[in-house]
This record gives sequence, C-alpha cells and structure tokens, in this order.
Amino acid sequence: MTMMIDKSYDVIIVGAGPAGLSSAKSCAEHNLKTLLVEEHPAIGAPVQCGEALARFVFEDLGMKPEGNEIKKIKIFSQNKKKAEIIFPEPSMFLVIERKKFEKQLAVKTANLGVNIITKTKAVDVIKENGFVKGVVLERFGGKMVVNSKIIIAADGPVSGIARKAGLKIYSEPKRFDSCAQFQMANIKIEKNIAEMYFGNFAPGGYVWIFPKSEGFANIGIGINGGEGNKALDYLRDFIEKDERLKNGSIIEMNVGVV
Repeated sequence: MTMMIDKSYDVIIVGAGPAGLSSAKSCAEHNLKTLLVEEHPAIGAPVQCGEALARFVFEDLGMKPEGNEIKKIKIFSQNKKKAEIIFPEPSMFLVIERKKFEKQLAVKTANLGVNIITKTKAVDVIKENGFVKGVVLERFGGKMVVNSKIIIAADGPVSGIARKAGLKIYSEPKRFDSCAQFQMANIKIEKNIAEMYFGNFAPGGYVWIFPKSEGFANIGIGINGGEGNKALDYLRDFIEKDERLKNGSIIEMNVGVV
C-alpha cells in the first residue's frame, strides 16, 4: 500500500476489481496520471465470482493464461435433459485463481505508474458548478480531498460513489441477482468438465460447478433478487441432493450481489 497521495490526478478510479484495474491500466497506457482506490485491505479479496474466465481476457491484458482448462461444459435443464459444449484445444475456458489474477494485474498496473491505495474508502464527491471535480477519501481515521478531471465509479452494482455524483442507481431487488458460492474439496467431479443447472434449482438463474483441480471446485448459485429467497438455502439444498457433493468439505464461502 503506497503511503503518498497527490492532491490532483487526471483520473481517480474507485474500486480495484477487474473493471477498476483494467480501467487504470488503460489510463496509464494513455499517459494519464491515475489514482486507484480500494476500500478492502487486499486486492482480489473477497472473491465475488465463480472464477471462470475466457482465455482471450489474459491475452487482451498482456498476461499469461493460467488456470484449470475446461474442455467441456454440461448444461442441464429442470428435467435433467442435457446439452454439451466441447471446446477445441487449447480451451477458451479457464477456471482461475481470482485473487492471484487480480494481484498480478494490480502489479502490472502499478508498474505502469498507477498509484494504488488500499484500505481507503471514497465517501463523497466534490462538485463545482454541477460537475464532479474530486473525491473525499477516508483513510487512517482521517479525511482528505483529492481533485481529478475524471472519476470512474467501479465500486460495484450499487455504487455508492456514483450515487454521490447524482447518477441514478437502480436498487430494486429484481434488478440484481443474489449469489452464493462454496469452494469444496473431496468431491467426485471431473477435473476438466464444468456443469450448469437451470430451472427450479435456481429461480431466475443457475447453479454452476467449476472445477479448479481434481476433487476441488467452485460450486455456486445465482438467483433473481426479486424471489425473496436466500441463495445459500438453494445452494445447500442442491449440494445435499447430489451424491458427488454432499460429503465434501467447504474450504471457503462467499456471498454477494451482481
């Protein structure tokens, strides 16, 4: 975590997830003085996705593709009818280590000259004559104002900084999906085959099984936020009914909104 923050930048980006990091990288490549602000203490955590990524994303970012290669996806309907997608070699579909991926991207971005600060929250914007001219940062128990020509709000689907800027952010539950995911070990799955389940398993969404290695996978769910149901309940129910999964161990759990 850098200790120094200048008083003015060309661009301030709030949120150091994939959108914020890739935006910061692009800004630096165009010689824009850029500040990237992340409220969590570490880049890449907590994990808020199933960790499946297309190979071309690595290539577009100038990074070496890394991850468990998925050669086939099995897609199941409510009545267990199945469709399959088979990928040619090398597969376009990888299950990655999201924390590692984001940290590598952060290092690449910082090496281009972007100032990245963690454990710092953007709590407000500065406006002049109807235009956003900067942000108020909360850091180490104090507050500071940093000016900027451009602000990019990359702080999630219910972006607080976008709302502070006066943008309309839809907050009705039906506009979002509620998600939950377990990383599970000691399960009986095929290392190079992903699975997706649609129907009553996950109202308005789907269940996924994305293998990371032999016997180890991300098993998650996304359901419509307007259903009023808990994603965790649906996920637990799905796992308990699957003989391959029900005796596995949960290594990590994540929940969130998309």
